[in-house]
Parts: sequence; structure tokens; C-alpha cells
Amino acid sequence: TIHDLSPLRSGSWFSLAFRTYYKWMFPVIAKKALKVFTDSAFSKAEINELLSIPESSITVIHLAVPQNILHLANNYFSNKNGRYILAVSSIDPRKNLSRLIQAFLQLKLSDTKLILVGAKNTVFADAKLESVLREAENVVFAGYIQDVELVALYQNALSLVYPSLYEGFGLPPLEAMACKCPVVVSEIASLPEVCADAAYYVDPYNVDS
Repeated sequence: TIHDLSPLRSGSWFSLAFRTYYKWMFPVIAKKALKVFTDSAFSKAEINELLSIPESSITVIHLAVPQNILHLANNYFSNKNGRYILAVSSIDPRKNLSRLIQAFLQLKLSDTKLILVGAKNTVFADAKLESVLREAENVVFAGYIQDVELVALYQNALSLVYPSLYEGFGLPPLEAMACKCPVVVSEIASLPEVCADAAYYVDPYNVDS
């Protein structure tokens, strides 16, 4: 299974060791595999283009919202966080959180927070984000949280904003939809395939958008 080819598309998003390993591993494993599974038609096209794997050898199986999220979404959670916009992703450059924070601060919403949920990882590097987080008002970095807390945040958010620069699928928008949370996503990569006409699309490179 190859979820996406992000290390081949932009090495600057990852540590040197991580991108070097995957640039070597992806072609070797893909060419030896009897069948390659991937998450989207977008990733299938990428695998065909960048690894020269025939389309007939690649099968797309879309991801789905975990059953525990669907179960928890049937319960009601009160809003203990006030008004807020939610972002759920790993904390790395391709998730585009620096531009999201700039856009949020540009709105000057004194009564609204931006809550960032996601674990940090040493293979990713986003030095700019650290400095922005220290200076930004009304921006809360929650880190990794349990599913029950995540569902509560989805259910009570004004919206989930997912301005990623590259995705092989993008599961948080579907999780948000399952929790009846409006979704704003990038108009790039796999996201239009995943979200179809159920999301509001933006240009992830344009802060005003």
C-alpha cells in the first residue's frame, strides 16, 4: 500500500533521512509488488507517473471514517471551548498551518479561537510555525488528543479548515462531515475527489482565499 508520494513531490517537507529512505524504497517496493493499493485516483495517477507502475497494477480503495468516530458522533457534547475554528493534521509544512494562522489573524476575530490538533513528529520540519505559534493570540495548540475529545471539537467547531498543500486522501474532512461540521479544504491534489461538492474550496497558496 502506498498512501501518497509526498517525499518525491517535495523533499523540503521532510527530514533528510526520511526523504532519502523513501525515495529509494518507493520504486523498489512498487516494482516488486504483485499489486499496489492506494487511497485515491489522484495517488494512482502519481504512482503511474512518478514510479512508472502500470495503471492495471494499481487498485484504488478509498478510506473511510473509523467506526468509533461514527459511534461517538451519535452522542451530544456541549461546547466548552467557546467559538472556534478547528484544524486537524500532523504538524508539518505540507499541512500549510502557517498560512492558516496568517489568514485567521487577518480576520481579527477577538471572540473566536483557532484550535490546532495534531502530534509533532521529528521527520517533519516547520521552523516558521513555532515562531508564529508563540506570537499568535487566540491560537491554541492542543497537540495529540483522544478520539472522544476530537469528536467533541468537530461537533462544536464553526468549521474544520484543512488547507493542505498535498494529500493522498485527507481523512479529517470526512471525520468532520460525519460529525456535522462544515469543511473548508484546499482545491488541490485528492481533496476535490474526496470531498466532492460537500466542502468549500480555497487556494492553499493564497492567504486571502
